[in-house]
Amino acid sequence: MAMCLYSNRQEKLKSVLGVQGIDGILITNFTNISYMCGFRGSSATCLIISEKQYFFSDGRYAEQSR
Repeated sequence: MAMCLYSNRQEKLKSVLGVQGIDGILITNFTNISYMCGFRGSSATCLIISEKQYFFSDGRYAEQSR
């Protein structure tokens, strides 16, 4: 259920990016990262582009990042 929620949010953002003619967005704010993918650690970045989304974090959060 939760993964579907986050996937829907990511797909909606990709749609908005496409309509606005924006190639992608780099998300660094922890509140926004939590909203977009559910990660609640203290060190992460998300990159969302029209074809894919990427999540970056350091090794301390390997388990939580999965």
